[in-house]
Amino acid sequence: MDIFAHRGASKAAPENTMASFQLALANDSDGVELDVHLSADGVPVVIHDNTLLRTAGIDAEVHTLSAADLTKCNANGRWKGLHTPIPTLDKVLQWGMHTPLLFNIELKSSPTNDAHAPEKVLESVFQYSLQKRCIVSSFSAELLTHVKKVDDAIETAWLPSGPVREWSAQANACRANGIHMNQRFANKRLVSRLRSEQLYVRVYTVNTALGTMLARRMGFDGVITDKPAMARAVMKRQS
Repeated sequence: MDIFAHRGASKAAPENTMASFQLALANDSDGVELDVHLSADGVPVVIHDNTLLRTAGIDAEVHTLSAADLTKCNANGRWKGLHTPIPTLDKVLQWGMHTPLLFNIELKSSPTNDAHAPEKVLESVFQYSLQKRCIVSSFSAELLTHVKKVDDAIETAWLPSGPVREWSAQANACRANGIHMNQRFANKRLVSRLRSEQLYVRVYTVNTALGTMLARRMGFDGVITDKPAMARAVMKRQS
């Protein structure tokens, strides 16, 4: 079972920053999960929210600022005193190509992202020859369909909502390779059914030792956690 660090090792470092991704690598993560929005000039930048207020303390929307301006913003969140700028996706992937990490790139849905993000993100992925180590995920079936139209070989994962009985059909409709589900839906029967339908199944956000053990017993392909060091320790004890 793979361990993905959610926004990096985000319980121990500012989320979605180089510091959190570097710590995830040091914590023996298999991969990192990160979030992407487009800047005003169409550059993929790594940030979860569509505004800068929570992480950088600036009351502005991401899509209104250039990449040059965004990368000057200190996204240190509650870690006051640290200097952790918002990174571009290029910066993360350029670093990542020299590591063994997998990259789960979550596309956020917005009018700007929906129109242009799939092409921009895949340009970066191919630039650093990381297409076999990247998974593109989204809550938006339309965005995932768009990704597959750009390149059918890229692994995609749908973050589902709505009735569980419809998940398989909806994942197939957007040609997703897998499903990333909230842990509140997790049960062994559901995981077995989805895997029998040739879908990868990962679970988020698992931040306890018990949750990690249960995810492994249920047969998940991966866990997405804010605490990759904890998850790795559990996996080592269980091996």
